[in-house]
Amino acid sequence: MSNASTKSGTSHFHGDVWNYLRNPAANAVGAFPLSPGSVPGPNQNQFGGVFGGPLPLHAITRVGKTFFFVDYEGLRRLQHAPLTATIPTAAQLQALLSGNMPFYDSAGKVIPIVDPYTTTYTASTPLPGGIIPSADLNPLAKIVLGNLVGVANQPGTAVAATNFTSNPVATEDSDKGDGRFDWAINDKSTFFARYSSRAENVVDPSPIPGPDFGKSNGNTYNANQQVAAGYTRLLTPSSALDARVGFTWSEANRKPFDLGIDNILSDAGIPNAPTDSTVSGGLSTQSITGFTQLGRSASTPTTVNPFLIDPKVSYSWLHKKHSLKFGYEYQHVSTVISNTHPQFGTDTYKGLFTEGKNKAATLYSGAADPAYKQAWALADFAFGA
Repeated sequence: MSNASTKSGTSHFHGDVWNYLRNPAANAVGAFPLSPGSVPGPNQNQFGGVFGGPLPLHAITRVGKTFFFVDYEGLRRLQHAPLTATIPTAAQLQALLSGNMPFYDSAGKVIPIVDPYTTTYTASTPLPGGIIPSADLNPLAKIVLGNLVGVANQPGTAVAATNFTSNPVATEDSDKGDGRFDWAINDKSTFFARYSSRAENVVDPSPIPGPDFGKSNGNTYNANQQVAAGYTRLLTPSSALDARVGFTWSEANRKPFDLGIDNILSDAGIPNAPTDSTVSGGLSTQSITGFTQLGRSASTPTTVNPFLIDPKVSYSWLHKKHSLKFGYEYQHVSTVISNTHPQFGTDTYKGLFTEGKNKAATLYSGAADPAYKQAWALADFAFGA
């Protein structure tokens, strides 16, 4: 349990403003060189202010004194975070999209590919020349792989390994504030009312550029609003009654970058693909063995919006050396939630159905050449197996 209190105004006007600025231009570069395009540290601006004082409402309240207090704080943060991804190499994409090129292993030998729809494991005859005919490439794979042509910016031919690096911007924008009204009715009674608000948006960049994108949380939005009021009555010099009520609205959602826009599943002609704009958009989760996941995170979109009503009353009593407190609190919580996943579908390609009875060649170290497993996983994706 945690208790938080807010300031109240006083008999005189007081205020403060602040600004905390952190800029990469003022940062020192360490002993290790930066990756191309990166910057040393975040760009952060945290600013705000407070103001409070007397509130001339005597014509309305007739008795007592009234005060106000307001505050605001904003945060703007940008961070270039180096990200890496493993995507198909130019040679692998050519083998999949050209219709006239095979996959090659690390030694330059053709990797045998089996058509998973026309052969069985016991009678798995490799395709002639290890070439996947263009007509056999499923429409989704053709679109997704086509989007990756020319994306890899690091070396890699037969084997893909962290062959795409980038420094996208991760951002965090936050705004929060409070407004409080206090009424000192008399020397025994006080009343307060408060409104608080907070909104935050966090962008988690993808390790793979759009429209395919890669696993990331996308846009995360959190917002809270609260209205609270309280009345305190001093019954005797040693006892007091306190009554309070609060109403809290919260909104939390996580959405992929391409929510509600171009539906790649529909573009590929996949029947019965979700078309609801609150769920669909972009590419569904595509997990291919040996590569960074393509498409949105399977846990997006997510929505959790609770609403809370919280009335409570307490009685405090000081008796000699003892302090006693009795009270009652009631909470009503109702939540709108959408957290069933995956809502847009997910595909996993790890069965290596295009391997058949073939075996991977070994490297000089004695380990299996990873080019084979990557080629068979990509071929599975190409066939939709």
